[in-house]
Amino acid sequence: MKSILSLLVLIFLPALQVSAQQASDYFPADPGYKWHYRVGVLDSLNNPVDSLTLYQIDTVLTTDTWKGKTSKFLGVKYGTYELVNFIPVVDTQFVSLNNTNAETYIRPAALNAITGLIDSTLIDSLLGGFNIFGFIGSFEGWYNPYRFANNVNSSYTIVRKDTTVTLDTLTLPLRFEARGRRISDGPVTTEIGTFNCKKFIMSYTVAYLPLPILPIPLLTINDTVYIAPGNWIVKTIAPSTLLDLNALQLGIFTIPGLKREIINPIPIVSVEDEITDAADFTLSQNYPNPFNPETRISFSLNTPGNVKLNLYSPSGELVKVISEGYFNTGRHSVLLSASDLSSGVYFYSLETPAGRMTKKLTLLK
Repeated sequence: MKSILSLLVLIFLPALQVSAQQASDYFPADPGYKWHYRVGVLDSLNNPVDSLTLYQIDTVLTTDTWKGKTSKFLGVKYGTYELVNFIPVVDTQFVSLNNTNAETYIRPAALNAITGLIDSTLIDSLLGGFNIFGFIGSFEGWYNPYRFANNVNSSYTIVRKDTTVTLDTLTLPLRFEARGRRISDGPVTTEIGTFNCKKFIMSYTVAYLPLPILPIPLLTINDTVYIAPGNWIVKTIAPSTLLDLNALQLGIFTIPGLKREIINPIPIVSVEDEITDAADFTLSQNYPNPFNPETRISFSLNTPGNVKLNLYSPSGELVKVISEGYFNTGRHSVLLSASDLSSGVYFYSLETPAGRMTKKLTLLK
């Protein structure tokens, strides 16, 4: 139950976060404009969890027609600070600027691009047979979350949908609702400057419906969005919140918060330049490359010490530890076996007391 509600909210949060009085005044005019964001998870006390921080780069790809509306096409990608520039776009978002409104298109099909190949049978079994992707697909369409001419503190419904979830022998009628509210303009300071922003609170609620006229809120996430003239979204913050399932005798759980803020452009650094002291060690290109299923990675140390050689996915997720331990001065060679991995581009990173160096390899099966 907790997994279903959390997944629904996290999927729709980014999709609706995209939006004075003319909406176009708040969107960059330059084609190819890029936003660089730091995206952090917040714990139950709303402190950032540094180990879960990712970085996001959005790019204006083009202006064209999408589903009947003139739209800005935004390419989106996520990754670690070191790798995000090298990662391909994993999602496309659409924003239509219509007078005083900014509409966004929810495209559940894009979920596959973000999550990769998903065993939907396994997902359904974990969620008690609830067809999560079918339910998400029912939301596809244009929505109007950002209404710049709306009266301050006057709320409006963006979307509401009722469904029924069966978990084991428990049948739960639920309501998912997203509402918006414009609040007073205010300044926000970011790495790229201080802006007088339009501010919105997007409220995402999941409620239990024992009776259609008596919804019992189980989860409400309030996401504050800051939109700066000519810069679009510069900050969003959704504090951690409680998932209260006491009405179902299932207890109370904490849902982590999420904070996204614009930062200075992330430099494109040659992977060979990532180290602190190049005189202390070197990392060679793997051979052969491309390879299947084995390749050798060599490195040299001028100073003995503890070394770790890791393999990462394009999104920056640790795939495996190739080698770890104390190495003496000299040249070393490590065999990487990738028989258990899918074809694609990966990154291998050598971490030493003197710094780190990263290179790219390609597995072709």
